[in-house]
Amino acid sequence: MSHQERGLYILLLCLQWTQGKITADDIAHLSAETPQHSVSKVRSKFLVSEDGGLRNQRLEQERAKQAAFRVKKEEAGKAGAEKRWHNHSTPIVLPMANGMANGMANDSSPSPSPSSKEEEEPKKNRKSFDVSAIEIPEALNTAGFLNAWERWCDHRREMKKPLTKTSTAQQLKELASMGESRAVSALHHSVKNGWQGIYEPTKTATASEVPSGPRSWRNTPSSEWTPEDHAAYEKA
Repeated sequence: MSHQERGLYILLLCLQWTQGKITADDIAHLSAETPQHSVSKVRSKFLVSEDGGLRNQRLEQERAKQAAFRVKKEEAGKAGAEKRWHNHSTPIVLPMANGMANGMANDSSPSPSPSSKEEEEPKKNRKSFDVSAIEIPEALNTAGFLNAWERWCDHRREMKKPLTKTSTAQQLKELASMGESRAVSALHHSVKNGWQGIYEPTKTATASEVPSGPRSWRNTPSSEWTPEDHAAYEKA
């Protein structure tokens, strides 16, 4: 078919689908500007039916298939609805389920709840973090720092705020950046004030609080502190 013939053929098929049939007048109206040989070629695809109408047989077969499909879907829908209605109207109660329901209705006692012992048991089984498992930075591995660090860990445990693995690693990193002397001073200062965090002293020692002579607890490693240095620190 040419493009013009195909266009006329499609128009007539659409008209047949909506009207149920086409007539000779329909063909004449739609093919006014189409050559006669093309009209005859398209016209041959529509046969005269018993009612005098022109119909394309393949299109009518497709119409019949769709009609049968719709009927089949409607019947399936009705059957499904009837089945669901039947299932809801006659519920099945199993003997065991029925007995359990009756028992629950007669038993008014509250459901058991886990005892406090059971709730606390997981907490008892938890393993606390071992602070000594963290490696002390080399710059802080002195007797003075280790003594101050042990006091700090004991202080946190007494506060019921034991150090965690993450906080221990972070604090040691920050203390290492201070240097051994400042780190020891900050630990002693924080324990003395009962703080949860580590803070350096902000107070500046006066001349009377610093031991006489060239030594000073503020610029001397704690491992080398004299009794006078410790006394000066306690006063500060």
